[in-house]
Amino acid sequence: MGQGRTNATRLTARREWPLVVRRARPDDEAAVMSFATQTWHGWDYIPRAWPIWLEADDGVMLVGCRPDGRPIAVSRVALLSPNEGWVEGIRVDPEMRGLDIASDLQTAELAWAAAQGVDVVRYATGSDNEASHRLGARDGFELIAEFKALLHSPD
Repeated sequence: MGQGRTNATRLTARREWPLVVRRARPDDEAAVMSFATQTWHGWDYIPRAWPIWLEADDGVMLVGCRPDGRPIAVSRVALLSPNEGWVEGIRVDPEMRGLDIASDLQTAELAWAAAQGVDVVRYATGSDNEASHRLGARDGFELIAEFKALLHSPD
């Protein structure tokens, strides 16, 4: 039987190793899919986006890795125009949450965007995704609009 950390332990833990951030490669797929397929109540769009983002020439897909090279986080930065970027799809292996992985990956995203000449970066997230709101606020993202999704059901 495996042993896991409680959420409280994760939140107070400190990582003693650097996050290595690099471009995603085709051989990262299995590792990324191990943590990015059921993010939203058993569903995620990352499996369908993976092949498209991997080949896209309008930006970069990044993976955050442990020093041994194992991917534990993923994200995409797209260039919408010469000075505007879009970040999306940030995912962190649930076993690594609470260790500032997302913060370090976001720093790498923004550094990559800045190196491309981008001076405005945007993203969209759910109004109830407080973790994403806190993450964005760490690097100066500001709420500019809110929206609600409405679904129709014949029932």
